[in-house]
Amino acid sequence: MKKGWLERREYPVPADIPEALAELGIDVLKIIGDEANGKCPMHYERTGKYDQHPSWSCNTASGVFNCFSCMYTGPFAQLVVDVLDISWDEAVEWVRQRGGIERVNKILGRGKYIDDLVAEQETEVYTEADLALYTLPPREALRKRGLTKASCEHYGVLWDPERNMWITPIRDRFGKLLGWQEKSERVFKNRPYSVEKSKTLFGLHVFEGGTAILFESPLDCLRLYSVGVKGAVSSYGAAVSDWQMQLLFESADLVILALDNDRDGWKAAKQLKQRYRGMGRRLAFYNYGSSEAKDAGAQSGNEIRFGVDHRLSPLRVRFPD
Repeated sequence: MKKGWLERREYPVPADIPEALAELGIDVLKIIGDEANGKCPMHYERTGKYDQHPSWSCNTASGVFNCFSCMYTGPFAQLVVDVLDISWDEAVEWVRQRGGIERVNKILGRGKYIDDLVAEQETEVYTEADLALYTLPPREALRKRGLTKASCEHYGVLWDPERNMWITPIRDRFGKLLGWQEKSERVFKNRPYSVEKSKTLFGLHVFEGGTAILFESPLDCLRLYSVGVKGAVSSYGAAVSDWQMQLLFESADLVILALDNDRDGWKAAKQLKQRYRGMGRRLAFYNYGSSEAKDAGAQSGNEIRFGVDHRLSPLRVRFPD
């Protein structure tokens, strides 16, 4: 994005947001409640990977959008700036021509104005007391993913029983709570929207040193722990920042990259290999072997242990074209 949208104080919203999204060339795959869901329009620009699994949503009342994976977030006018590659003033005028209003009466059903949302994103603090509303995941949810209760307790992953959602805490390296992710089959949100996942790693606060195994999904870390393999951490999504890699190199003797076993994962792994192979760092790659599983969450315990024990060096690893 060209400028920090949090500095703005003028947030027009189209009268018909789904129609405006269509005009911008953004396909709405489904609308759940007030959220229009689809593929992130700026995912490739931010991560070098296309959004293969819809991870982006735009609130049809407020116009506020968010991508849980690459953290692309802001008011509707910022979306227009980025998609059409125009200035903020031109984007504001574009929205106004489509019935835009300067304020939205209610956002997400909480009676907040846009300015209030901006202030909230700058100052909102989540505490351990907020997590007390949630419980350990039920047996059936654990069974479906091959997870154990002990893995949830180790990483602090909880469950929202009212909405049947996974609650994955986002903490800094010392364990301080920054927020969390809410995940179900249809919804994936960050709380707060502006939480800086790129400056921390899931599981780092309980990492005991030695070998770190980096996955995209926090729940893959729980899968490893459930089959007796420790040391898994997650980047909270497909994008792996330099900040996250530096945290790993400072904390671990060996870093095994275990990004998804698909075209986007291979591309990201290649980029990380090029960036870090010549820096004197101890780096290796998870070995999927002949497995067709997309990630460790879909693998058996034996396949996971093979992937770690038979890790590949930067010189030996080969990625499919």
